Amino acid sequence: MSKLKSFFKDLFPGGVMPSGKTVVRMLVDHPVEGKPYKINSIVLFPDAVAKELCRTGVADAAQEAVEYCAQELGAKLIEHGAEPKADPAAGA
Repeated sequence: MSKLKSFFKDLFPGGVMPSGKTVVRMLVDHPVEGKPYKINSIVLFPDAVAKELCRTGVADAAQEAVEYCAQELGAKLIEHGAEPKADPAAGA
């Protein structure tokens, strides 16, 4: 199983991405709705946001682009709009 497929399987129930969402590779450092994203981040956006980012050249939704970041760069998926997970060690 490719790292990307395993990546989705671990993240989403049944390995299926949520409906109405698209995973993209960020091609530049760019804020989206006030949240900054770094180049080569893998981000899960609503379809309309992802489409606009790709149209303007800020992101790439091609599977190869996402796979490259996951496999070669070790990028972890960020879900746009999700609350960051608390680091248990940081609060103790």
